[in-house]
Amino acid sequence: MPLTLEPSSASIVLLAASQCFTVFSTMMPDRTEIRDADPSNEGMAGDMRHGEIVSSLLTLAFGTFLSYLTKSSLPIWIGAASCITMITTYEVTRLRVAP
Repeated sequence: MPLTLEPSSASIVLLAASQCFTVFSTMMPDRTEIRDADPSNEGMAGDMRHGEIVSSLLTLAFGTFLSYLTKSSLPIWIGAASCITMITTYEVTRLRVAP
């Protein structure tokens, strides 16, 4: 079965992904703050973890809602993949060693 994306599915996918990026950018500290912070700063790490958890829960809840409305599992999978991408981005930014 070929993987096809109908125009209505494409808009739902974009909605799920953009919602994830919006929630993460709203709930998380700015990436420049994270990059400039000391990697051993447990306060920043705690703030990040709280933001990651809340953002992920909101994104997955929204993806579940879209999946229920569309009767498709695609929005929840896109939401999960977007969460993994955003969490990875923030964690790599936090642990990056400045030259």
